[in-house]
Parts: sequence; C-alpha cells; structure tokens
Amino acid sequence: MMYDLSTHKEFSVDAMHALGWGEDRDAWGWRRCLLAWEEELVVEIRNLLSNVTMQESNADVWLW
Repeated sequence: MMYDLSTHKEFSVDAMHALGWGEDRDAWGWRRCLLAWEEELVVEIRNLLSNVTMQESNADVWLW
C-alpha cells in the first residue's frame, strides 16, 4: 500500500537510507497527503527501520 503512494519507487534501500528514515526526512515522499491510518503505518515502518544498519560490504540488490 505505502509503496504505491511513494514518490521514490525506483530508489534502492541504500538511497532511501541516505535520504534519511527519520520523521520528516526526505526518504518519505508521497504522491498525496496521507490519511491518518496511513500515517500510522509510516510510524511503524520508521520504527522498524530505526534499527537497520547498512553494510557497505554487501551490494544493495533487488531480490524476489
């Protein structure tokens, strides 16, 4: 759901991390204003990502 609203669909995880995952950071760009329940999802996502550490020794790739 949130992916559909993102303005950064083509960005890698590393690029999103570089933009910043914190509140009001550039990684969070939306095609429209979010509804209250969508904003709650973003808070959940930010909480999950707050403990992520990027490892420069591993390539950032798409996996299915």
